[in-house]
Amino acid sequence: MRAMWLAVVAALLAPTLACAQDPSIGETRYGQLCAACHGGNLAGGEGPALMGRGLTHGDSAALMTRVVREGLPPKMPAFNNQLSHDEIEAVVSFVRRKRRVEGSGGTKVPTGVVHTDLHDFQVEALARLPSAFAFAFLPDGRILLTEGIGRLRIMERGKLLPEPVIGAPTGKSGLAASSQNQAVQDVVLHPNYRQNGWIYVGTTEPAPGGLQGAYETLIIKVHRGRIEKGRWVDETVIAEIPNNYGGAKRMAFDAQGHLYVSVPYSAVGYDGPLTAAASQDLTVPGGKILRMNDDGSVPADNPFADKQGITRYIWTFGHRVALGLAFSPAGELWETENGPRGGDEINRLSPGKNYGWAVVTWGHRYDDKPVGANPDGRGYEQPVVAYVPAPSLSAITFYTGDAFPRWKGAMLMATLKQRNLYRIRFEDGRLASQEVILRDMDRIRDVGQGPDGLIYVLTDSGAFARLVPAEAKRAPVAAR
Repeated sequence: MRAMWLAVVAALLAPTLACAQDPSIGETRYGQLCAACHGGNLAGGEGPALMGRGLTHGDSAALMTRVVREGLPPKMPAFNNQLSHDEIEAVVSFVRRKRRVEGSGGTKVPTGVVHTDLHDFQVEALARLPSAFAFAFLPDGRILLTEGIGRLRIMERGKLLPEPVIGAPTGKSGLAASSQNQAVQDVVLHPNYRQNGWIYVGTTEPAPGGLQGAYETLIIKVHRGRIEKGRWVDETVIAEIPNNYGGAKRMAFDAQGHLYVSVPYSAVGYDGPLTAAASQDLTVPGGKILRMNDDGSVPADNPFADKQGITRYIWTFGHRVALGLAFSPAGELWETENGPRGGDEINRLSPGKNYGWAVVTWGHRYDDKPVGANPDGRGYEQPVVAYVPAPSLSAITFYTGDAFPRWKGAMLMATLKQRNLYRIRFEDGRLASQEVILRDMDRIRDVGQGPDGLIYVLTDSGAFARLVPAEAKRAPVAAR
């Protein structure tokens, strides 16, 4: 009898003993259950990166253990039924150990010359921020950078100023995992900035009332202001946009001074008819590209400006999560959009058109709803390019500079999960060619062209760098 009880006790203690004796258990379980979303190297994928900055829900052992045990619905399941207490602690220990050893964020800045089909270049590291989302160039050579944790920074004469802009919009991170929220997001300049000095910053914050189940209503705010002597002045909130899926958004100005704002909608957890999802509902802003005047008023020529009971800002609808928004040299508005599992899209946008989500998609839902890919549908606009599997498309820009003359007119497209930078060429609105010009650097959150014609990239982990022609490396960015 005593031998039998010893065997039972040994079996019950086996996971604990295994975890204590074999520290690789945490790495193994992470690879089996976590890497698909957070990346094998913790640099992110479908889920957020676990490296390089403070975690949204806390980075102490106790808080991380709670998150793994209880989950963060609707996207992250609870693992208390799949992992023992000791296995959960082993996973947390593995993540914390890797964060400590590789705490730089995992950004790999390539050394030496990078060879591509048309141009060779080198990558110069410029600065590192705690977190990052977007950047914009001021005419005097300074660079504005936004931090998701809620700050607006300035880079001047090649140096990141130690203090953020005083009084700049800060936003506030959401409570729900479903918000996937950065407090401060995009920053853009008014087309007539030299005359009026207007800077536009996008923020997100929870609406009063807190969580509504797994979701919370967030308020996307568009702030307009100026910077004088390191201070944010003349502040006006020109738009407040409620949305149940805050996510990340982009802004872009056209040449006439209209501001375009992307508002996401994922449909995670939505159980109703797909044709009635928020992205198809013209009475709400979720899943839309909005268009407004530079003071936040509704342009008279918006496609639904004269319709009662409709969100009159709407320019296009049927979108999921648009992380890239840019005008081509021909004045066409292009958008990159994250699908669910597969189905990332590059779209060329036309006013009043329906781009299909969640009715038409090349992707598959994250939740357990038995709805598969449905790429065909009449009355819906098809993407110019669809990616399956999804590289997690991010920011875009069209290159018009002289530093890389054979890239002129091409779209440069960043990716998050794939961590690459693409050069894409279109002919007559169709994909003509594409090339990966920068590989496996990190989750590239923003890409843009500087006044010097060089290409700048910003990663989720806060690395700010630029691409310089191999034959002519430049001096640091200087005010002019």
